[in-house]
Amino acid sequence: MTGDPAAGPAVPNLVRIRLSGQQEDVARVAALLAEQGRAGGLTVLEVSAPCANRREPGVRVYVTALTELRA
Repeated sequence: MTGDPAAGPAVPNLVRIRLSGQQEDVARVAALLAEQGRAGGLTVLEVSAPCANRREPGVRVYVTALTELRA
């Protein structure tokens, strides 16, 4: 698996999801992923604190999650 060397070693099934938008909407989607994601094979490990977007209005958060392997 290849990727950005600055991101550290690759971990199988680990994904980092960037959510961007209005703070209330981003918080709602992050909470839904954490609560409902398990039914779809997703385990949320961490949700970052919101940061202001650089080039667009609103905020961004990063959701770190593990996915199930599907054959």
